[in-house]
Amino acid sequence: MSFELNPIFKRPSVSRELTKRFFFSANNGTRIILFQDSTIRWSFSSDNDHYQSMALRDSDMDVTGAIISDPGDYLCLYNSHQIRVIEIPWGLTNVDEISNSMASSLQERVYNFNEDKLSVKQVLFHPLSKSSPFLVVLFSGSQIAFVDLKNVFKSSDIPIDCFLNLTDSNVMGIDNRVENIQYVVFADDCLSLYSLTDTDVYCFYPCLPPVASLSKNRVDELINKSIVLYENLGIDADDIVRKNVIKQLQLASSLRKKIEEFENANGEVEVNVEIDLEFRQTKAQGYFSISPYPESLYTCTGKQISVLPIGEGNELFLVSFDNGTVLVVFKDKESTMSWDVNDYSFNNSFTLVEIIKFKPEELSNMVVLQGELGKFVVSGEKSTILVDTTKWSSVISKCIRDNDLRPLVGLEMKSTITHINSDMQINSCGIWNSGEAKSLLLVDTNVVVGYQLFKKEVEFKPESAEEISTELENFTLDKFTVPENELKAANYKFQEAVSVPYSKVIPANIKQVPFGSNAMEEQLKILNDISRDVGSKIVQGQSLGLMLYDRLLEQQDKLSEQLIITNKILIRAKKVQGDYPAQLSKLDEKLKKQEHLEKILLKMESNLNTIQESQKLKSLPLSEKEIQLFKELRSQILLFNNFVHKQKDQKQNIQFLKKELQKIIDISRSESSKGMLNEWEELRQILADDAKIIKECNEQLTQISKELDTKNTVTNS
Repeated sequence: MSFELNPIFKRPSVSRELTKRFFFSANNGTRIILFQDSTIRWSFSSDNDHYQSMALRDSDMDVTGAIISDPGDYLCLYNSHQIRVIEIPWGLTNVDEISNSMASSLQERVYNFNEDKLSVKQVLFHPLSKSSPFLVVLFSGSQIAFVDLKNVFKSSDIPIDCFLNLTDSNVMGIDNRVENIQYVVFADDCLSLYSLTDTDVYCFYPCLPPVASLSKNRVDELINKSIVLYENLGIDADDIVRKNVIKQLQLASSLRKKIEEFENANGEVEVNVEIDLEFRQTKAQGYFSISPYPESLYTCTGKQISVLPIGEGNELFLVSFDNGTVLVVFKDKESTMSWDVNDYSFNNSFTLVEIIKFKPEELSNMVVLQGELGKFVVSGEKSTILVDTTKWSSVISKCIRDNDLRPLVGLEMKSTITHINSDMQINSCGIWNSGEAKSLLLVDTNVVVGYQLFKKEVEFKPESAEEISTELENFTLDKFTVPENELKAANYKFQEAVSVPYSKVIPANIKQVPFGSNAMEEQLKILNDISRDVGSKIVQGQSLGLMLYDRLLEQQDKLSEQLIITNKILIRAKKVQGDYPAQLSKLDEKLKKQEHLEKILLKMESNLNTIQESQKLKSLPLSEKEIQLFKELRSQILLFNNFVHKQKDQKQNIQFLKKELQKIIDISRSESSKGMLNEWEELRQILADDAKIIKECNEQLTQISKELDTKNTVTNS
């Protein structure tokens, strides 16, 4: 399949300066989302011909980063000074019907920040906020803010208690906050927020939203972990550690009580639970040690940290550095939660599993593939590399599950490196799951490349005649590749752009000055600005014209298709009209015949009703034919009864022989006289049963004979 030909990736713009586009997939690669040219497009991977789209209300936003929520219901766009969240209406089958007010409500929130005070560096969706989106924002000053989209309408409304990693004015020194945070990521437990600085890894645990979607099983697992932690604390354990473990148990118990208030909260069913403020204000713990730590990285700077699921609820951590090195580490100890302690560290350690080295220009970004255990992508300047750890990470996961370390003996922990592409620098990548195949899509400004990960074997099934429908049956026209609302949005943007007058004009005091004068440079500068503005509007108009031209070609094709079908219908209509008189004549004949048969049936029904109701007809004597019929019936009944009697006799004889044979066998085993007496009693019982059956048959025959004699007497009289 050529993904580049899919309509969702088509770009109508004729400008050479194409904007950056972002590609995402959700729900195991079945939901596809693309943002390009200030327009959001989405579709299901199974639908290769159509997509839905929605244009941004404000198209001037220079988007530098984008993320989606885990289910793919929300898209977040951001740059250093603005965050915008848009809801994607997957339930709507036709977005063209969306009104302006509804489109505005879907584009939920816009937050503007003062870059001098708070400059946005990274944005995440909290994985536990499934009822309403909840953002985790990292600023360039290493502050972390939690933004509740349901209650916060602008950036100034963010409460101070929703910020983490702020300087504590009551504490002396610089150890009360984490500096120079480069990247943050949530662990697989959805409760731990890991942060990477230039040199170290820290963790905010717990990291909870005001309202969390939790299941009973998840909370029970947290309770079990907390109990094990408490029981393993030694007598000489630090009082701070003991206090944190006790508070962790209190949190888990309070969550369990709140969940039990819901009637349907069983197993994996998630319910929304409010989290108290005292459990949401946390401080960083760490740093996390990595053992053994490579000496070559002491002079390097950390770039990114990611979490790589490997199955069974287990995970690895990926830490990248500016020299092209990626450390694959495993968290070997269970940490405790921490709230109000500065410079807290307990069980904060990683074990180094593998070192993967790339060229520095090959390592610009790491992307963990959703739904693919143990696989991640490393992208750089004109290079894309797929790293597969499954041949050893799956063994580690199984060992943890089975609590058996023997399979690790002799296991080579070396990942498979596959160079996918070396011709382009991708902007984003994701999984495209069509059901029959699963592919990794690499997307840059104007190219889409697919790399197949998995293909389902499909058995060939010949098409049967019953499955082949007629050409005109259930005929429907396909939708246009570009939705109508996207055309309208492009036209509106162009009309809005050309209606605005040029912002710069040549001042009146230098209009009459000759070009050879000193004012020539200023005139040329203004003319360049005007020509750039004019050129931008021309490109925008050409892009709109190209979209309309493509739509016109599609409409011509569909019109031709409609004309062909209409012509076939007209040809068949002529044949129908020619055959109509003959068919109508046959129909009249059949109707007349049906009417005649209905009259006969009605007459027969009337006669039967008359016979049934007449007492005279009931008392009429039997005719000769009726007498012969009854005699024949009597002879047949007697013959039938005779056969029944013979069958019973034969059956009894067989049963008797069977029992006799069994008796002979029993006698050969035991010569007891008591056994012979029992056999004699059984034989007497069989003879009694035979006599009873014969008596019943004789009584039936006698009764039938009396009835026939009575009929004959009535007839003769």
